[in-house]
Amino acid sequence: MKITWSFSALDMYNIDNEQHYYDLSVFYTYKANRFSLGYAKQVEGIVCTGGVCRFEPAFSGVKMGLTSSF
Repeated sequence: MKITWSFSALDMYNIDNEQHYYDLSVFYTYKANRFSLGYAKQVEGIVCTGGVCRFEPAFSGVKMGLTSSF
């Protein structure tokens, strides 16, 4: 049984209006499941992850996620 923890911290800076858009996240992988918990300030726009693109509204706060493989 393999248990894995990952952490990420990033900051996107907008020069025009001098704003920071940050994301602090922690990920926990257990078997075929990946759990995520983070705090972010996100700019509105198209977000692409793993070849899948979607529109996301502006957001500030806590976000959680679950990804399962089967």
